[in-house]
Amino acid sequence: MNEPSVAELADLRASMRGLLERRLPMSRVREIAADDEQDFDRSLWDALNSEVGLSAMAVPESHGGLEAGPTAMAVIGEELGRALAPVPFLSSAVLTVGALAAYPSTDVAAAWLPRLAEGLVGTVVLSDRDGNPSIEGAAVEAISDDSGVRLYGECGFVPDAASASVLLVAGHTGDETVVYAVEPDRNGTTIFPVRVHDRTRKLCTVTFSGTAVEPRDLLVRGQEAIDLLDRLTCAASVALASDAAGGADRLLHMAAEYAIERTQFDRPIGSFQAVKHKLADDFVQVEGAVAASAGAARALADGDLMRARLVAAFARDAYVKVAGDAIQVHGGIGYTWEHDCHLFFKRAQLDRDLLGSADWQRLNAAASLIDAA
Repeated sequence: MNEPSVAELADLRASMRGLLERRLPMSRVREIAADDEQDFDRSLWDALNSEVGLSAMAVPESHGGLEAGPTAMAVIGEELGRALAPVPFLSSAVLTVGALAAYPSTDVAAAWLPRLAEGLVGTVVLSDRDGNPSIEGAAVEAISDDSGVRLYGECGFVPDAASASVLLVAGHTGDETVVYAVEPDRNGTTIFPVRVHDRTRKLCTVTFSGTAVEPRDLLVRGQEAIDLLDRLTCAASVALASDAAGGADRLLHMAAEYAIERTQFDRPIGSFQAVKHKLADDFVQVEGAVAASAGAARALADGDLMRARLVAAFARDAYVKVAGDAIQVHGGIGYTWEHDCHLFFKRAQLDRDLLGSADWQRLNAAASLIDAA
């Protein structure tokens, strides 16, 4: 793993921000959000891969990647969050690549990692029908019969499944947890788009009705599979925390600028005590979220999953708080469809709840503490 220097992280942030400012105006975010036929901004995804190497960041060098660690991924996540970028960063570059990179010598990794590094989209299927992840793969059952192994089950709120070329599916066979790589066009696999309030990410329900898998599709099983899923749910929280930190920082600047420009009773509304106090409180929240994003990434890199979960949960909650306050500071215009505040507010809510909510992550950390005791 190649941990970049402070200067390299600053260069990466500058490159990401410059690219996103050039290529992703808010009008484009709205266009993608309103179009059910576009899963994500494919032209932006291609530019991020060609100019920054985003998809290859966490891919091992042996498979054509840059082998960057969680710290670099957190910087990328923050800049994507600032821009509300509608791209499959979380599902593909973080989770799918992260899972395969943990077992680079497997046939599954050899088959998919080089293609993912070039921008192919993948996703992970590790939740039940309500979107709650299971570290034991409880939502999908792998049943052996005379013809081999078949998958049965329904998983909800899977990000970017409609555009994925490979699904990493967590399941169980008897008492053993397994993770298989499945192409979505296999017989027995059905993907239904699910419309949620945040349209900058497209979620799906994935159903397996006897989907056949082969021995070469198995990534990992047993305790190794449980450990992998534990890390993936933690990595999801860390990535969502970085998205939250970037979005909250952007919202705070929007609210502060509006408070200076908007006048009432011949005074900027930012001079009123109630507004000043709200913005000051949100400044503390944003500073904490940015620090939490970086701290969670370092904890993940160190293998301290419990610390990563707890620190990341703070950033995810802070985003919701700052987003709600930003709408209030903007007053009547902040509540309208025409203003951008509602796009951030909806993304903040999904960041808090997707792939194991902030509260779920805290419960998971508490369970680890109890087990250790």
